[in-house]
Amino acid sequence: KRSFAEYDDCVKWFTDMVSSHHLSKKLSVWINLKDKAKDLKISNFDAVYVGGASDTLRLHNILHKFDFYPQLRSFLKDGGIIYGGSGGASVMGKTINYDQLEKGQLTITETAADLCVGYSVFTHLNDKNQEIIERLEEGNVIAIPEGGGCLVDSEGKNLLYKGVSPAIMATPL
Repeated sequence: KRSFAEYDDCVKWFTDMVSSHHLSKKLSVWINLKDKAKDLKISNFDAVYVGGASDTLRLHNILHKFDFYPQLRSFLKDGGIIYGGSGGASVMGKTINYDQLEKGQLTITETAADLCVGYSVFTHLNDKNQEIIERLEEGNVIAIPEGGGCLVDSEGKNLLYKGVSPAIMATPL
């Protein structure tokens, strides 16, 4: 059983999503990330999409193992665009622990990409899982429902909400 979304489905979804944009560089899809971090440069790509994964911890461990987090931070700083969907959005935050809590899995100590101004990202917010962020004890989190999204401004200092449903930005009391 694969824990990642099927390859063909991800490629089709992403290709459809970016087809209306006129990106100047080629589209590449990487499944094996070994030795790829060094290629993640603004001179090679306009944008990066990190797809969702039903096993966010596994995705986090792969990105961490192959040293992608520092490269993602450099890519964003150099003017690149990074989009994460579902588990791919969770790893863009400071920690993936809100995703881990929802799945009843152990929390981790390592920092994720930390591209969201110190916020962690919790995706797929709904009435059934909202209590996870309501019992927030440490750290800041942005909880994003289906159809929602979040952007970091060009200076990397502010979160800008985009989407059809309201997001919740929460801090501990």
